Amino acid sequence: MSQRQNAKKLPKLKPGTISGSVDARALTARLRTLARHADIAGPRIPILNCVTIELDQFYMRVSHFGLDKAMTATIPATGSGSTCVPLKTLLAFMSGADGDVVTIAKGDSDDVVTFTCGAWRSEIVPNNIEDAPQISLPGEPVRSFAMSEGVFKHAVAFVMPMVSTEETRYYLNGVCFEVDDDRFRVVATDGHRLAVREGATPAPLKKWDAKPILPRGTVSALLDIIGPAQCFAHFHAWPEDMKNKHAGFPSHAVFTREGWTVVSKLIDGTYPDWRRVIPKVLGDAVATVDAKPFERLATIARGAGAHGSISTRAVRITDADGHGFSLQIHSPGEVKLSGSAPGEASAPFEPFGVNLYYLASIAKAFGSKKLKLAIKGPGDPITITTPESPTGEFAVLMPMRV
Repeated sequence: MSQRQNAKKLPKLKPGTISGSVDARALTARLRTLARHADIAGPRIPILNCVTIELDQFYMRVSHFGLDKAMTATIPATGSGSTCVPLKTLLAFMSGADGDVVTIAKGDSDDVVTFTCGAWRSEIVPNNIEDAPQISLPGEPVRSFAMSEGVFKHAVAFVMPMVSTEETRYYLNGVCFEVDDDRFRVVATDGHRLAVREGATPAPLKKWDAKPILPRGTVSALLDIIGPAQCFAHFHAWPEDMKNKHAGFPSHAVFTREGWTVVSKLIDGTYPDWRRVIPKVLGDAVATVDAKPFERLATIARGAGAHGSISTRAVRITDADGHGFSLQIHSPGEVKLSGSAPGEASAPFEPFGVNLYYLASIAKAFGSKKLKLAIKGPGDPITITTPESPTGEFAVLMPMRV
């Protein structure tokens, strides 16, 4: 028997029936958000390219299930049933459709799901909804807290640029959460720079020794999905009575806001003791300097092609005898760049070098006009704050040899 003849005898999959309608603009907006953060796998794992659509009388749940995170949007709708269709295909149709309402239909004997919106109609072959990966949560959350409007974004957006992208140190590829008696703290570092910011919660918290690490991809999705809205964080751990090495270890996180739920696996690792790199005593010299010159010099250096080597990424900072600070980048055979940054120091200090682009990224993360650099010595880490920084908000930058 030929392969073609054998294929004809295989039973056809019937992923389910669905019938209902939903606002077209609302559905399109949710699909675009999901597409920005979906783990699209191409032809290797087709089910990861899909979204599931579930209608439950008055609501529609549109979900993307990845291997490490699941995102679900809830939209007011009418109808019942479920289906699973390719995300990009559905988004392409919805982006070109011109109607206000989209209707979805698939009967038990149909091979396609029909989407109709205005004068546009699309028939999409579904996947088996049962093949979508599921992330199972290990029981009830062991720690939960709420964050009022803007708190999540304010805290996490500040440390996000410091998250490492180096896969060999996988435990640095995310944001670490710490919970104290009255507030939570987020930390991120790539080994060269570190950022810490604290946030308050509406209700008192109990100190938690666990330090869950939320993966970089999940954090990026949450910054987009939660934005300035209020949200709730729930951390799940394997029950203590389970006889395995993961008992009591935080393994999953669930973040919710109105209309959205994001479930994510946590990074299975131990975050390093970041407090060890912070100078125990701040330097004798605290330099208050304008932040803008560092961002401008970094932009000029990129345009001049001066960022190709280690030496051209280092900027030498010198106290200009009470007249601000002298900035200089120099690499033999390449380009020499120099500038000045207005400011003042509380005491004289030896010239030191730092990575220009790291310093510029820290200045941008703070979003302040001025930076305060606590300088201990040319080979010591530099603690960076701003004149407005509250307790618990700072960055640390490792020096460079120049």
